[in-house]
Amino acid sequence: MTPTGDIAADEDFRQIVDSEGRDVIRLGALLSPAAHIDSRFLRNFRMQLLPGSDAGLEARFWHSSLVGSRSLGTITLDPEIVLELGRRLFEEDPELLKRSWKCIESQHEYLPDTLRLQEALRFSSITGSPADALLARVHKTLSGLRDGAQRRSMGRWLKTTLPELPLRQQRMPQVQWLASVAAAELGDAPESVSVPQGEEGENVPVWLFPRREEETDFAYHLKLSPGVLAVVHAEEPGAVTLPMHDGIPVLLYVTWQTRSGNGSGWLQTRADQRLTLPHDCRAVELVSPDGRRFRLWAERSEKGEQTVPETSGLILLHRPDDRELADRVARLLRDRDVNVRLREEDESVPASDFTDQPVVCLWSKASAAYWDRRSSQRGDAPPGVLLRTAPDVPLPEGMGESGVFDLFDFDSPDGEGRVDRLLKRIRALLDGPRPPADRGRTIVFGESGYVVEPGTPGPEIESLLTELNDADTTPARRLEIGDRLAELGDPRPGVGVREHLVDQRSQEHPDVEVSPVSRYPADVRKLLDELADPGTEPPRRLEIGDELDRRGDPRPGVGLDGNGLPAIDWVKIPGGRFIYQDGESVKLPDSHISRFPMTNRQYQAFVDDKGYDDDRWWQDLKKPKQTKSIWQQGNRPRTNVDWYEAVAFTRWLSAQLGYEVRLPTEQEWERVARGREGRDYPWGGGYRSGFANVNEKRIETGSWDLKETTAVGMYPQGASIEGVLDLAGNVWEWCLNKVEKPEVIAPDKSGDSRVLRGGSWISSPGFARAAVRVRYYPDNRRYLVGFRVLSSAPIAGR
Repeated sequence: MTPTGDIAADEDFRQIVDSEGRDVIRLGALLSPAAHIDSRFLRNFRMQLLPGSDAGLEARFWHSSLVGSRSLGTITLDPEIVLELGRRLFEEDPELLKRSWKCIESQHEYLPDTLRLQEALRFSSITGSPADALLARVHKTLSGLRDGAQRRSMGRWLKTTLPELPLRQQRMPQVQWLASVAAAELGDAPESVSVPQGEEGENVPVWLFPRREEETDFAYHLKLSPGVLAVVHAEEPGAVTLPMHDGIPVLLYVTWQTRSGNGSGWLQTRADQRLTLPHDCRAVELVSPDGRRFRLWAERSEKGEQTVPETSGLILLHRPDDRELADRVARLLRDRDVNVRLREEDESVPASDFTDQPVVCLWSKASAAYWDRRSSQRGDAPPGVLLRTAPDVPLPEGMGESGVFDLFDFDSPDGEGRVDRLLKRIRALLDGPRPPADRGRTIVFGESGYVVEPGTPGPEIESLLTELNDADTTPARRLEIGDRLAELGDPRPGVGVREHLVDQRSQEHPDVEVSPVSRYPADVRKLLDELADPGTEPPRRLEIGDELDRRGDPRPGVGLDGNGLPAIDWVKIPGGRFIYQDGESVKLPDSHISRFPMTNRQYQAFVDDKGYDDDRWWQDLKKPKQTKSIWQQGNRPRTNVDWYEAVAFTRWLSAQLGYEVRLPTEQEWERVARGREGRDYPWGGGYRSGFANVNEKRIETGSWDLKETTAVGMYPQGASIEGVLDLAGNVWEWCLNKVEKPEVIAPDKSGDSRVLRGGSWISSPGFARAAVRVRYYPDNRRYLVGFRVLSSAPIAGR
């Protein structure tokens, strides 16, 4: 069976299909609904559906590129590839696919219900048959789960399974309800789930949306004490009582207030459950799935009446000369229910004094002059968001547009839209996580793990990072910690906003020459500020990278050092056990990996040093003729290099630096990309639009398709747990080992396929998943393949 149509135009898909035999492709199409394949099942299935084949087909299929992940005794197929193969087989021979499905059903009767449901949904997706009855089974299964771990496991299963459905089924209300509940189980759902109206609403599962008019013998009771929100018994005083159907827990979205800001999360209302909140929490707001809101207070007056804790609202800083304008702005915000307190800048002190409340600064010419004097005298900088009052008011040196909001002409007839955008920014400031008290202090990764320095945001983050440092913390708990850190505004280097990033060398080894951001020219700092803004769209990121290249991109790890050698920005990857592929536990030693793929400028140093003419670097390697990258900007990843060239480069660089440099094995690469806990993508679970340079339009997962590489490091929001960039998208990356024999890393001229990881600019997001492994002939040179380097040797200054 040869795929045709649009899928054949996909470079990645065609490369994989062309590299496999016809019999392997046909077996993959027949197995397309299968979610779990072990060796015994594969043997029985092959003999029943392909009786003329031999056992060698099983081995070729087991190690083929159709496999998304494998463990010791099982494999799972890459759904993006095999579902398309299955659909095309169904178009050609529907009866054959139905025979295949009956065989899978009969042999998989012993599997857990979730896996059998997943297979049934896959078959429905391939054939286009109705899925209503299957979705009803999923609803019933989820509603019957009482154990929190089981529900979270079901949530992860749904998060993986539902995107495999066709778009028309994904738009069905019952699928969207399931997606929302699954996300809520994992802590990343929206604040409420829409309640359908009319006849559609009559079919809503009662357990998902308890009807407020429904009488029930069950209820859940919530009581707040300082720092703890508990599900308690009805007879306890001070508890809020809400209906529950048949004792099944209902998900509530909880927003809590503290002196230092607000936070939020999902609460599963189970008996005797206790949700730990910040120790100074005195008030919470609860939102039920149908949008009802409730408030609880922990403090009571002497008369026993509930009292609302004082909410600090917003501080509006202004110069004395700007008092009239400040009053107008304050009235504008108060009319929209924002609590504002004016404060003259003559009273102000360093920015650290404002950490108890959100701050905005009315930015006029007078204010700009005032803060310019303070900066030159004491090094102070204006806190919070700047509300610029006129277009000709200069910004503080090095500040990008992301920290500024233009407020001029806000009271003009066409200024209402600007006011609405301002209000949205202010709401985010009031509701979002609070920044560290001292922006110069942060969280860094040291020899023993994450080190929390003074001024970091809150004791809960410190506690979570302590758990991460503990080698005994289970993978499941690590996954929970990652999700919780994401809710709190993860401050670790390479994960959160740019102001939390520091160069470790400048702290631990001040004698090592570094190029801190503060020393960059103002125009470069402005570009980097824009790059750090998560709202910057991919086309602009492409432009920023090229503009940085024109200015001689000064970022560490992008160009050359003072000796004309590649300046590698090494990132330490702590050793230990991690989850590899489909749950296998693997242990690796400490290593260092380059933060970025090798750039054109860095590879050119090898070329200029006559690297192609020196036989020392080419032993047991096939040496091709020199070529160039399709895109030759110095800070873009070096493409059009085959596996042999990448290995020769690492040999040359090892000799220049005096310690081992090589390609990573795919286990080492996957540890970096997935962390210890086995993430789907470097940033966490699920693809996020705008987090990587991939073709989001291919399977309608987003709006972006740049159709070319970008400079390295243009997606800081897509960093791995240790801050390594470009592990998803931009270019596929060569790994050291062979595909069929992962233990073989030594070079030879056999032509056996080597491994590619990470996806590329032409790939759909599914190919950029961190567990996807792709075979590629070692002498192939394409415009979508590059590499990065790793060292297992100790590195000075690290």
